[in-house]
Amino acid sequence: MKNLVLFISFLFITLLQAQEKPNIAILELEGSGMSEQDLQGLTNRLQTEFFKTDKFTVLERSKINEVLEEQQFQMAGCTDLACAIEIGRLLNVEYVVIGNVDKVASIYSVNLRLVDVSTGEIIKNEFEDCPNCSLNEVFLRALKNATHKIAGIEKKPPVSEAPKPQKPTPASTVPQTQTKPPPVQPFVRRPKYYPRFLMGYFMGIHLSGSVYQDDYYDKIEHAGGLSAGITYEIGFTRHIYLKPELVYANRKGEIKDYYGDTYKTDMIHYLHIPLLFSYHFNSNFSLFTGPSFGFFMAGSWETDYDEGEYEEDELINSQLTRMIIGTEARFGMFYLGYRYALDLTSEDKYDDKMRRQIQFLTLGMMFIR
Repeated sequence: MKNLVLFISFLFITLLQAQEKPNIAILELEGSGMSEQDLQGLTNRLQTEFFKTDKFTVLERSKINEVLEEQQFQMAGCTDLACAIEIGRLLNVEYVVIGNVDKVASIYSVNLRLVDVSTGEIIKNEFEDCPNCSLNEVFLRALKNATHKIAGIEKKPPVSEAPKPQKPTPASTVPQTQTKPPPVQPFVRRPKYYPRFLMGYFMGIHLSGSVYQDDYYDKIEHAGGLSAGITYEIGFTRHIYLKPELVYANRKGEIKDYYGDTYKTDMIHYLHIPLLFSYHFNSNFSLFTGPSFGFFMAGSWETDYDEGEYEEDELINSQLTRMIIGTEARFGMFYLGYRYALDLTSEDKYDDKMRRQIQFLTLGMMFIR
């Protein structure tokens, strides 16, 4: 157990020190005056340009299509802001980029919008016009310039471009006032201090064993069971969440005597209420810890010559407290979790040493509210 705690602590500190980039998804570009094939090519190029800025973690196109197919989401007719936000929530990203490329006469106009999925707010809206351009110039230059405006990257003139000497103007000529374009605003991830609510459910399996054996008492050699529950997450910042849960769990164990012979098997049912605190490093990975309070529901036992039901006041404690530490990895709406739990109170009413350590493996689905 000591090595496990040291390893998780080291992992926690290492990940805290890592610089996290906001994750975004580039949605299909809309447009007019060009073919669907050209728009598809421009969308792919736009995704590459955002990746090259090194300002964002860009979700792969194949991953976007995979998640939308799993959710049976129809992209056809999805052109408004609300639809883009719904896609962003399904993809579990912080931002989505939507936009359009329109051709009017000999002018191409590129318009990109950066949307905060949590608030539905358009936090950047940038244009790049390309007069007398070919589609190749839009592909190579206009998309790059619009992307740099979203990312807050200043446009630098070529090194070979030297300032041209200005001719002296006659006194009768009125000098023209030259105005510099406004500076590009750098991209800054907006803090989210409002509450954010998530809800989901999960199922899992667990294995456990007692943490002691002496010369006089029995030992739960091994025990396994199933668990299922409802989980809530209340986000107070982008990283810190409160994670209350309501969990049903059972366990079936073999109880052995001092000589290692199994003389009794039992099944116990509990209702647990974990109150956890979760730290989200990004939208795909989190660590959590906190206490859990269990309440005895029912139980039964069986031997070679007898069987019966556990009574709440007979052998089993009616309340059970344990400490939990765990991690979750998310894949869209689904997540895979691991948690380690250590009993702080004994399961046996008459022996305070009968405490267990449990390892849970869970699979769940989370909804954003």
